[in-house]
Parts: sequence; structure tokens; C-alpha cells
Amino acid sequence: MSGQQAIRRTTANVEPNSRGMSPFFFNYHKLTHKALESLTYSYLQDWISAQSAAAKDGKPGADLRLQAAQELQEKLNLILAGEPPYDIFVRWKPLHEQAIGWNPDLNDGVRMNIRPFMAAGVLRKNPNIKRTKDRGAEPARNRDDYPWFWKDGTFTGDRVNDVHLTDAEKRAARERPRAKKHRGHINAQTVEWVERVKWSDETRGHHGPGGRKMHRLVVQSRVGSDGILHIDIPLGKEDADREVQVTIDPVRRVSSSMTQDEWRQFVMETAGRITDPTFVRHEQGTFKQWDAFSLVIQGARS
Repeated sequence: MSGQQAIRRTTANVEPNSRGMSPFFFNYHKLTHKALESLTYSYLQDWISAQSAAAKDGKPGADLRLQAAQELQEKLNLILAGEPPYDIFVRWKPLHEQAIGWNPDLNDGVRMNIRPFMAAGVLRKNPNIKRTKDRGAEPARNRDDYPWFWKDGTFTGDRVNDVHLTDAEKRAARERPRAKKHRGHINAQTVEWVERVKWSDETRGHHGPGGRKMHRLVVQSRVGSDGILHIDIPLGKEDADREVQVTIDPVRRVSSSMTQDEWRQFVMETAGRITDPTFVRHEQGTFKQWDAFSLVIQGARS
């Protein structure tokens, strides 16, 4: 079986030729925690009971098949529990969203979720999936949520994949008080950054701890394919516990190749958009009144 076939239709067995045990076939996209429990404690347990009875009757090979089935059940138990090295690790998810036990997010992909089965050695053939560091670097991440991007107190951003986390670590992260989520699901996670951060020159009277002025920060980001905007803005320890206000405005991109009608529509849409009550439109003065004939002459002269 090729690596691609092993990914599309994962097969698990324990030496079926030498021990006479048939392989189990299961669809990855349907292998939920409940399905794996059913495989482990229902289907496989029935096989164990049958081989146990056969071994008592002295049937040839039954003892080997019983041993193989019991070993497979123990390995599947380890995958269900999810303790290292049989845990699932998804690099881009914060610690409190990492799966506890076999509770995978199938959208994370086979490369992430197949690791426990490869570690347990229950696949007919392990696909060629490497756990080495991926290319590129992560943007700034919170150390509490993404400790694997930090080393010796310094942010590295290395896209590591060979990381193992205990269930206790994940539960502690879930129980840790977290920042209140705002309307629009804005939180301290990042899906995608357009990496442009601009500090404005105006302070607008905002002060941080100790009277230090906080500058206005403008961040341009992008809503994820799931319709949720995630932002992660490192401000520094000196701004810890400072309450801020988040405002979301769509970014309008004006094309330089607009037609005349498109430009007219854009201009008309901007009319009345100034909501500042202090804004004053000054007197425009008087304009010379032209009659129809003089307009024609003026146009001709120009």
C-alpha cells in the first residue's frame, strides 16, 4: 500500500500473515473518538473473546491470534488516552485548543492526526511523513498559548512539529483564565496577518501604566476562510492589563484602472461619510455666472 493510500484509507493490523489476524479497515474521516472506542471495545473485543475460547479448546494458532489482538487493543487504548508519544499536536493551534486524547479536528489534516497511529505501530505501512521543522517562521505569538515557539525565554518562531504535550498540560491551559472574547470572535489567536503595523504620530491622550502615553495602533489583517477574524498583537509587558478599544473597518481598495462610471460611483458612496460633529464646511464663496453663449466661447478659447 502506498503512503497516499495509507492516508486516504488507513489500515491497521498486527502481522496478519504470521498470526492469522485479519486487518481492520477504517475511514479516517469517520474515525471519531466514539468510533475508535467501538473498534477497540466492541469489534476487537469480540475477536479477543472468540480467540480466547478457541485457545482453551486447543485450536492451532488461537493463542498467537489472541496475543496479537490483545497487543493491538493495548495500543489502541494508548491512542484513545493520547498521552505522549501517542498525542496529537497541531502547531498552529494554541495550547488550550490542542486535542486531549483521541479527539481530532479532522480539518487539521491527516499529517497531524495520523501521528498516534504511526507511533503505536499499528498501520500496515507508515506513510512517509516527516516531523521535522517546516520552512518559514511564525509571527509573534503569546508564550502561554504557544510555548513551542519560544526557547530559553526568547521567541524563535521556528515551525516545529515534533512536540509532545501531556493531557495535564492541555487541561491546565483550558482551566487558565483567558481574555474575554469580544463580539466578532476577536481573540489572541492569529489565522493570517498582512504584516503591516503602523504606529501613528498622535497620542490622543491615551496613557499606559505609570503615565506613559500609548500610541494609536493600526493593524491591517484578513478574515479567515471560516469567517472569523483572529488577531495577535504583541504590545509589550509595560502595557499589561491596559484596557483598549477594538474597532473593525473594512479595507477599501481603490483600483487605479477604474472606469469613469466606477469612479463616479465611488465618489458618490463617500458622500456623507464624515461623522465627526466638529467638522465644519466653510463658506465656498460666490462663483461667476456664465450664460450659455459665453460658456461656448470660453470653451472654444480653451
